[in-house]
Amino acid sequence: MNNFNRMPLEVAFMAQEEVVTGLNLAQIKKAQNKLKKANKHSLTVSLELASHVPSAVEWFKSDEGKAKFAEEGISWSMDDFAQKMFGRSSGYMHKLRRCAILDERVVVKFNELCDADAKQSRSIDNLESYAKKLGEVIDETTTDEELDGLANAVELEEAAAVAVEKPKAKVTFAMQSEDGNLAMRINADGTIVFNEADKERLAQALIACAELVKESNNMTV
Repeated sequence: MNNFNRMPLEVAFMAQEEVVTGLNLAQIKKAQNKLKKANKHSLTVSLELASHVPSAVEWFKSDEGKAKFAEEGISWSMDDFAQKMFGRSSGYMHKLRRCAILDERVVVKFNELCDADAKQSRSIDNLESYAKKLGEVIDETTTDEELDGLANAVELEEAAAVAVEKPKAKVTFAMQSEDGNLAMRINADGTIVFNEADKERLAQALIACAELVKESNNMTV
């Protein structure tokens, strides 16, 4: 397992059988090695790692865990614990913990969403965000029909957000004049955006520009 800036005393402490068992260090090391070998973020392996986080945190906060740390003269905050255990912030560790206790069907629905949308990245961050968008606590009392309804609502909401997303500009035009500035944008989807009140002046300005280009013998690249 990576040392994550552990002091020699901490390395020795975490090699003790009682600590290895209490913090699930063997399982965590196995998952961390899988992530390292994958050379990329793997949601499946991240969830495998996440599955060991709740019990590790619980032991760390327990009277038994506190006593063991105190016995060795080691004092860690939750941030220290996250960094020295996982090499990440406590915020990310708690994301792992929350994702670990999600209903398995939520993970299935999220993967289905990713299958349908290549832009949707499979990550712990996106999984947690998706779970929050469902808007309710999903557990064994939630029927498949109820979960399908919540998932469909999220997909419709995301589809609507994409539909109203501002198109990327392909061409922009702007000029200053005594009568006021003029501006126009041609989007990649072919739509043209301009101030309706400037329509006539804008048309005249574009015609004038076209004539200037035709008459010019100079070209700058």
